[in-house]
Amino acid sequence: MMPKLGLGDTREEKLMEVVAKHLNDWNRDGIRGFEDCKGLFDFEFDRLNAAGHDPSFVVSDAVGIWIVWKILGHPPETEEESELVRATGILATVQFFDWWDK
Repeated sequence: MMPKLGLGDTREEKLMEVVAKHLNDWNRDGIRGFEDCKGLFDFEFDRLNAAGHDPSFVVSDAVGIWIVWKILGHPPETEEESELVRATGILATVQFFDWWDK
């Protein structure tokens, strides 16, 4: 997920240390959840890009797919579920749009 943001190896390692510590402090299964999200995000990001998906929504839709899948217990199947992917993905990512630049 983060290599796609172009942070560089050193910055990514430091960031992942902070994320891992806070996830572990929050919930001992937090890192497992993060890795689950990261794995599906990476897969969907690459798949959406390869399919010519609108670049404006690749990141939010990749995150949204994971969120909807976890809520529904299955990948999005209907038009309504696909709309939920976009809405939840945008809600989850808009607050962090320029987070990595700070």
